[in-house]
Amino acid sequence: LKRQFNKAITLADFRDYININLLNPESKFSLFSRLIISAQQKWITHYVKKIDLVTTASESISEKFEKVHGCKNVTTIYNGYEADLFNDIAEQKEDQMFNVSMVGALYTYQDIDFMLDGLSMFLQSNKQSGNIMINFIGLEYHPEVAEQVKNKLKAIESMIRITSRLKRSAALAVMKNSEVLFYVGWKGWKGIYSGKIFEYLGARKNILIAPNDHDVLEKLMNNTRAGKLANTSDEMNEILTAWYNEWQQQGKLKYDGIEERIVLFTRESQGEKLLKLIKAQDQ
Repeated sequence: LKRQFNKAITLADFRDYININLLNPESKFSLFSRLIISAQQKWITHYVKKIDLVTTASESISEKFEKVHGCKNVTTIYNGYEADLFNDIAEQKEDQMFNVSMVGALYTYQDIDFMLDGLSMFLQSNKQSGNIMINFIGLEYHPEVAEQVKNKLKAIESMIRITSRLKRSAALAVMKNSEVLFYVGWKGWKGIYSGKIFEYLGARKNILIAPNDHDVLEKLMNNTRAGKLANTSDEMNEILTAWYNEWQQQGKLKYDGIEERIVLFTRESQGEKLLKLIKAQDQ
């Protein structure tokens, strides 16, 4: 394309890197895998050095393109969320449940036991409450993980809701009508956001990330003040307990998200950022 349209601005966008395990410093590769990865990286380098702009989904992928591929023109454009995502979704005032919701898939290489230990402590301490519900929306998509959750929380299964995939509008309604939105952090990995965390920001609900990834999610929460991070299962239990007690006393949770920072992660804002990059190339 660059040869055919020599005056055109060319851009390559990478939402993922060639191998997700390259974002985990602890990953081990066989000699054959290292040869394949090296060949892929050389192939990418050959092409990206000839284009005007490279954009990526996270800072860690941008770092790969700077260090591995020698790119001087790489910028992170976040997946973000639509500014009007929740405009047409009504809040359900009649639901008197303390809803903690995790929306989306879990993967076996995430630290699921950390989450389950924290939830088990919280639910066992409030077993007689009758007004707590932990929602795993879409978890049945991975039956192996769903079974792991069911088995661990079997003694308190009445406080657990696990569903198959829902329509997007239904999943967004769950987010908007939850007190807490839960996300399993990618501990040990670099630069993994997932699109879901930005939708959580758009819901303007308190976010709990456990375990803390000590990476991009921690920076995102510290920047926006939209939630808290737990470094241990005990700390996860303490955060949930404090929020539950606040909800019991006040009828709702205080939300400290910084609006002017959160709106920078809309897709509209990220689109403007991309447009400025393109215009700068055209000058």
